[in-house]
Amino acid sequence: MRTVFLALGLFIASTLPALAASPHNTYTHNTAFAVPEQSYQLAATWFLPDWQAGLVSRTDTAPAGSGDPSLSDSACLTTYNLFSACVAPQTIKKTYNFGKLTCYDCVCPSSYQYTSSNCSNGYTLAGGSCNGKYLQCDPSACPSGYTAGKTCASGYDREVNGKSGSQDCARCVAKGCPSGYSAGLSNCNGQSYTEGWTYSSNGYAGNSICGKCTAKSCAPGVYCRAGQL
Repeated sequence: MRTVFLALGLFIASTLPALAASPHNTYTHNTAFAVPEQSYQLAATWFLPDWQAGLVSRTDTAPAGSGDPSLSDSACLTTYNLFSACVAPQTIKKTYNFGKLTCYDCVCPSSYQYTSSNCSNGYTLAGGSCNGKYLQCDPSACPSGYTAGKTCASGYDREVNGKSGSQDCARCVAKGCPSGYSAGLSNCNGQSYTEGWTYSSNGYAGNSICGKCTAKSCAPGVYCRAGQL
């Protein structure tokens, strides 16, 4: 048995110098036996993670170039303040090529011209939008109960609440009669002795006249019937 181990040891000892002398031998970390330090060479990198896919030919899970952050969708915006694509209704104003990366300067059609700076105070932005600008500037709708441009007769107060375009949003609210007057009183015929009353009016409450009846007074020493007396 000692003879067998001695022969094996002599074989290994005679083989190692020959292996070390060959420039074509490449060893990895999985080598099962010790060899002189000068016999090691760099191993191939195919076993490294796929983030190297853009540098080597192994592309099992990642396409070539996918490891380059400059080719991401946001690179145009973050790096060059440009866009990777122009979204409708934008159109391409100018194209820029940065190697493998293509970016665009996008512009909105001139018909998109309204913003809050030139469409307000009775107007509302409407229609499609493009980069914060709108196609239309329409008159705003009036609140419920109000009408754009409404006018009122003399018996009403005109109450305004906002604007619709250049017109006021308004409604008409019936006025009250002055103190001592009654809405809808147009004569003194309802009095028991009409000749004893003086009728007067003072404006309108809505469409109703404001009137009152004032009892007449008798001249001194003259018999008369003043009011109901």
